[in-house]
Amino acid sequence: MRSFKSIQWISFGAEKSGEYLGIGRHPHDNSLQILAANESTNSQQIYFATDKRGTGTAKLNAEAGTCDARLRPW
Repeated sequence: MRSFKSIQWISFGAEKSGEYLGIGRHPHDNSLQILAANESTNSQQIYFATDKRGTGTAKLNAEAGTCDARLRPW
């Protein structure tokens, strides 16, 4: 994501569990944010800020409802 500024999102979904993991650019400041929905988030989509290495740091916000990657239109 740091090397290719034109890429906006990279997403991964687990076929068996429905877990989701993505990284994207915030539309206002181009900062990278991780979006996760898995067992540890109770399947809720939660955004995390990233540090310079791309590691998730602080929780930013959460979307209402739950996410199951198996239901996304891949």
